[in-house]
Amino acid sequence: MLAFASLSFGTGRKGVSKSVSKVQRSRVFMAKQIEVVRGADEATINKFGCRSWPIWSCEASTFPWEYTENERCLLIDGDVTVTPEGGEPVSFGAGDIVTFPAGMKCNWDVKKAVNKHYLFF
Repeated sequence: MLAFASLSFGTGRKGVSKSVSKVQRSRVFMAKQIEVVRGADEATINKFGCRSWPIWSCEASTFPWEYTENERCLLIDGDVTVTPEGGEPVSFGAGDIVTFPAGMKCNWDVKKAVNKHYLFF
């Protein structure tokens, strides 16, 4: 599915998206959603191995971001709203596991300083 995402959302190759079928484009569009597991339990956190990932921190701020890879993170602290380009805002906070799809452009609104474990894949 990642190959479809990179093909559909701009690798700079002319005509690439034309070679992706309607069904494949539909899957790509669906894959461009932010997924949130609210209040993830220890079993889920352990399944992903979140606590072994690096930690990233950010003070309250607002900034644009573009994901070149998928990212999964576990928020340790913080309160955030991410608004995908052309999409609806998604809010999440401490204890949530969030997955962002490759190719997504968005704006981060960090309302309360963030500490998160993260993994690009």
